[in-house]
Order: sequence, then structure tokens, then C-alpha cells
Amino acid sequence: MKHLIMIAVAVILTACISDDVSTSPSHQPEYSADTIALGQVWAQELSPNVALTIYNRNPKGIIISSLSITGSDADRVKLNIDGMPAELFSPVEIRQNDSVQLLAAAVPGLTRSIDACVNITVNSVVRSLPVKATVLQSVTLNNRTITGKESLSGNVRVFGTLTVAQGAVLTIEPGTVLYMHDEAEMIVDGTLIAEGTPQQEITFCGDRFGFLAADIPYSILPGQWKGITVKSPQSNSMTCVSVLNSEEGLTLAADSKLDMTNCRIANSRNNLVSLASGAQLTALQCQLTEAAQAVLALTDAEAYLYRCTLANSYLFSTPFSSLIELSGSSDLTAEASIIYRPGGELSASAGSSYKFTDSLFGSKGSDDNLFVNCLWAENPLFNLDLGAYLFDYTLAPESPARSHRSAAAAVILHQDRLGNPTPDPAPIGAYN
Repeated sequence: MKHLIMIAVAVILTACISDDVSTSPSHQPEYSADTIALGQVWAQELSPNVALTIYNRNPKGIIISSLSITGSDADRVKLNIDGMPAELFSPVEIRQNDSVQLLAAAVPGLTRSIDACVNITVNSVVRSLPVKATVLQSVTLNNRTITGKESLSGNVRVFGTLTVAQGAVLTIEPGTVLYMHDEAEMIVDGTLIAEGTPQQEITFCGDRFGFLAADIPYSILPGQWKGITVKSPQSNSMTCVSVLNSEEGLTLAADSKLDMTNCRIANSRNNLVSLASGAQLTALQCQLTEAAQAVLALTDAEAYLYRCTLANSYLFSTPFSSLIELSGSSDLTAEASIIYRPGGELSASAGSSYKFTDSLFGSKGSDDNLFVNCLWAENPLFNLDLGAYLFDYTLAPESPARSHRSAAAAVILHQDRLGNPTPDPAPIGAYN
């Protein structure tokens, strides 16, 4: 009896699967996208693969009878369908309620885009899917040392170490993007002047495009390059600069100085911003967010923060340090800032000093001579959507940070890093 039941189940399952194939032109597949979008790619380098799914929603099976590529860049596009390279293509059947996957990549030329189209024929009907890409060309620096006065602009790709030697001055022009290769770093022994604008921000980031996994873009992956180390006591300055997805973030070595205005330092695999003995940091309206360790770590150093947002929404592990770590004889002053990581926002050694004025904390506490007119146990209501990898630290309209404003501004900045004008009085945190 048991064997009869098993045979009956097998017959039923077999009956549910149709081996019939339709030849009707009305029976066409559905596509997960109408364009093969490669995104940003490097000129003359093989791009990451992108996937496009081809579904059969019809009552019978269908057959992809041909697959071709047209356009002036056709020979630069590489395809694979259902595990088979396009150059070895033979007809592919898609059963009812089944699908196949098309993988595409390209080696673009020295152009700004790709001229190619993938043509898929099913039941004598041809569907054309354009291949779209933004092709980047760059100045390439490989273990480059700046020894005089130089400037960088446009797309710059850095391999190895970019060093600003003692006595040298490096100016980074507005809108410049420095794409840092694996293990690349920048060391400033001379003077760094990086003055972007809200409309033309300067960006340091990794040079990989595409996705680490199906829905995890490289744009959110930390540790893609080493980071920036400032060693010089000169007047180094950064305005409207983003430093993203590094190993060590931003490091101020012993006795160095840096002034930052409207900057964003985000997503480090270790500390995000670290100051060594004698280092001095001034940060005005800056966002310091996401790190596996501390977002701000001082060791016998000094920092002044005005209208800054410090928060930790690191995705890849639970941060095992407080948001702010003060060691040795460090000195921190923060005004009109958001300090948000409930339960682990400040750790200070006995020799350190600090004062927070008109600032918001996620943890519980109370005012005294070190915490003046502060908001406690409040959620700043950032516009975050971590499920969609949206790290937006602007404030919702109902944020308590908007209504708690300092009586007198220590510094007047007319706009934030996004170009939003500053009201008077201004809300606390980095964004208007």
C-alpha cells in the first residue's frame, strides 16, 4: 500500500509539469528590467556582472531561439545565459512558471557610454534590451608623492600611497572624486587644502562598483581602502569632503592639525576619526557616523565640535566601543551636537576633560557643569532606512533636535553640506 501511494504521488507531480512548448508569438517572456544597467564602470576594464531574470508566465514552455548583440560596442559586451556563454549559445527552453538568468558584463572603450543592445528572440518576436553604463576615465596615481604645489581635479584613481611631502601643498578642486584602490591610502606630511562646495563635493571612496552579493552594493562596504592620515601641524583644511568606506577612516597623528567644515566621515572598519597625542581637530557641521569601533577616539588630544552629528548605525557587526572614547589627558568640547548611540555614547579616562552644551543624547542623564542645557534619552529621528541601505542623517520634521536650539550661535555657517540654508536659530546637529 505504501508503494502504491508513492507511485500515485509521483503521477500527480508529473501531471503538474507540462513539457509542451508554445510557438505562439503572443507567448512572450517577462523581464526583470527593460535595460541591462551596468552602472558605473572603468574604461578598458571588465565591469562587474549584472543579472537580468527572464520569466515564463505562459501556460506552456517557451524557447529562446536566438541571442545576439548589436551596436558599435557589441564586441565589448560579454553575456552568459543559463550558465552558457553567448558565443556558445544554443536554444534555451524556459518551462512554464520557470525562469533563466542572463549575466552581462563589458569592457568599455575610452568613451562615456556603451553602444550595444542585446536581442532575444522568442517565437519569432525580438526583444531588444539596451546596455547602459556610465564609463569613467581617470587620472591614475600609483605611489605618488607630491613635492611642490599641485592640484587634483576630476576622477582620480589612487593605487598604493598618495603622499603630500613636507613643505608641499596639495589642493583638491571642488567636485573631485578620489577612487582609492584596495590598500590605498593618503598621508599628509605637508599641507592639504580640500575645499569643495555643496554642489561640488569632494569624495574619497573605494574604486569598486557593482554588488558584493545579490543586493549588497560595494558602496556600503567598509574597509575598501586604508584611509587618510594627517601628520602635519600646518593649516590643513577640508570643506564639503566625504571620506567613505575605509579601514581606518581619518587619523590625526601626533601634533597634527585639521579644520573640517560640512564634511562627512562615514563607515570605517575600525575607529572612524582618531587623534593621537597633541593633535587638534576643529569640526563644524560635520557628520561622523558608522564604525566598528569608536566614531571619535582621542588620546591626549584636543577636539572642538560645533553642530556635529555623531551616530553609529554600523551594519557589519555590533560596535564594541563607545561612540566617543577619550584616553589620557584629552579635551573635548561639543556644542549644539547630536551624540546618539543609546547606552554607549561616552567613555572618558580620569585625566580627560569634556563639556557638552545644547546637545542631544540618546542615553539617560542629567545636566551639570559638564552637560549644559542638553536633551537626554531622545531619539533624533534621522531619516534612516537601513534595510534599503539609506544612511540619511538629516532630521525628520518632528525631530526634537529641531526645537531645541542654543541661545547664541558660536559660529555662523550659512548652509549645511547639502546646501540647505541655515535658519536662525539653527537646529542642533549637522543638518538644517
